[in-house]
Amino acid sequence: MKKIILLIFAVVTLCSCEKSNEEKARGLIESQLKTSMNDWSSYEFVEMSEVDSVFTTFVDSDEGEDIRKQLSNLTSKIIEYEVGCNYPILHGKRVQIMKDSIPILKQMEDALQNAYDTKEKEYKGDFIGYKAQFKYRGNNKLGVKIISSSTYFFNPEITEITDQ
Repeated sequence: MKKIILLIFAVVTLCSCEKSNEEKARGLIESQLKTSMNDWSSYEFVEMSEVDSVFTTFVDSDEGEDIRKQLSNLTSKIIEYEVGCNYPILHGKRVQIMKDSIPILKQMEDALQNAYDTKEKEYKGDFIGYKAQFKYRGNNKLGVKIISSSTYFFNPEITEITDQ
């Protein structure tokens, strides 16, 4: 019986010593604010959202970037051909080829956009860290108390702020 009580006490003690993600995030944010605020002594905490996971997006992936580049090239080519069709004197026989090519290029553009949309829906991002919305009150340079709100991004271990 004594062993069980000691074991429970040890587990509770270990668990209570570990900081929550919210506590870690708030500590990092307040450390940064100490150096960046105009008047740290006027600082007042207002609220903080729950710390939430952040994942990569399809837009930032290599495949997403490649498809967007192809779409951009197709759109540029369509615009070039549409403008070229307005100047038949400059292009002669080529105008008819451009006019015939525009619907085909638009079909290719639509197909590529559909492929992009499908892949974006199916994309499962990689975990890259955490984020939290943070609000605080403090004096600005003129001594007027204002409320500021920012979204902070953290590394997976919540040991540093990666972006704001």
